[in-house]
Amino acid sequence: MTTYILTAFFVAIAFCQATFEPRAAGGRIKAIAGMAVGRAAHTSTLLEDGRVLIVGGFRTGGGSLGQVEIFTPGTGVFETIGSLSVARAGHTATVLPDGKVLIAGGFDG
Repeated sequence: MTTYILTAFFVAIAFCQATFEPRAAGGRIKAIAGMAVGRAAHTSTLLEDGRVLIVGGFRTGGGSLGQVEIFTPGTGVFETIGSLSVARAGHTATVLPDGKVLIAGGFDG
């Protein structure tokens, strides 16, 4: 079954995440535990193994965020996996042919 991750327009609220399962009868939205840190202007990148890499963004109180989390759809769990050397928001995240993710550009303030 395919599961999609939905984030509300104002993702700065950390407990606003849900999954959408379009193949369930009539589609189904299910609330899931939130990210460790509320954020906006971050990137969410689908990895080859089905997990989602969530990088940077703006904090709810302002300022860029360096925290990196990973979401595993099978468990519905977000896990903090590290931090950027320089906090970023409004950046890009591109999956490279070798599976690595290039984080580039954006704001560091």
